[in-house]
Amino acid sequence: MKNLILLGAGASHGSQLENSPPLGVGLFKEIEKKREELSIIPRSIKEIFYEDFEKGMVALYDFSPKLAQVLQLAMAGYLAGFIPNRKNLYLKLLSNVKLRKTIFCTLNYDLLIEESGVALGKTVGYFSNSKEQVKIIKPHGSSNFWPNTFGTTFVNCSIHSNSRDGVDFKGPVEAVSSYESISRSKSNSGLCPAMAFYAPGKSVKWCRDYVHQHQKDWEKTALKAKKIFISGVQINKLDTHIWDVVASTRADVYFYGDKNAKASFDEWKREVGKDNLYYLEGWFDFAVADIARKIKG
Repeated sequence: MKNLILLGAGASHGSQLENSPPLGVGLFKEIEKKREELSIIPRSIKEIFYEDFEKGMVALYDFSPKLAQVLQLAMAGYLAGFIPNRKNLYLKLLSNVKLRKTIFCTLNYDLLIEESGVALGKTVGYFSNSKEQVKIIKPHGSSNFWPNTFGTTFVNCSIHSNSRDGVDFKGPVEAVSSYESISRSKSNSGLCPAMAFYAPGKSVKWCRDYVHQHQKDWEKTALKAKKIFISGVQINKLDTHIWDVVASTRADVYFYGDKNAKASFDEWKREVGKDNLYYLEGWFDFAVADIARKIKG
């Protein structure tokens, strides 16, 4: 493996012009429209979500861990519902890179890259050692990573800890289809998928060990890579499990972002003190074309 592609919310949002996942600032409003049970969230907390989703999640968990779990479920079902159209840029990316030599790491909970692989007739698997054609690592978990209960049925359960850093549920995980994930998110089982809270620190409360396996695989893969391409990701130094790893790698790192992202990139580059970190201005469409050129070249 020579190439690692790290994708964030901006990539999925920019992957197609219509029906794409909203960015964080607009995410809560869209989920709120879909799930009536979120109407009981106090207006004061909703206002925080409208300004900053991560701060809103902290406020909501402090107010009611149970409501935070309801939102986590709603978010999983909502994000699992996005499917790639014929012009989706993930289709173009997967069609134009050498899959044998490329690992994809996405920080997103949605399934657009997985569904794009399936649409192209490719096999899709998780972890860098997967034998499938499209290999994906998800360090923040995914809307389709559900607890594997081996046939045990949960009904009207309330499973949550009172600490944001506590673990609610331990156990193995099964990766299910988008349809099945949507169905489970609407059930009354009380179970949640293995997804990090969209909040500072990205704590994982469901099947934490499985998500930590993805994080370890991300680190191992990044440290072995010759080239790392980053698109749709904001530099957030609080997410040390991502940015400390990038800073430690010997790989050439290509960071794609709009002009507003350059100042934070330059500051981070000065702190890291490495010369082989490159900023390239452009949206996801530019990144896809440029990555394909660099990998093929």
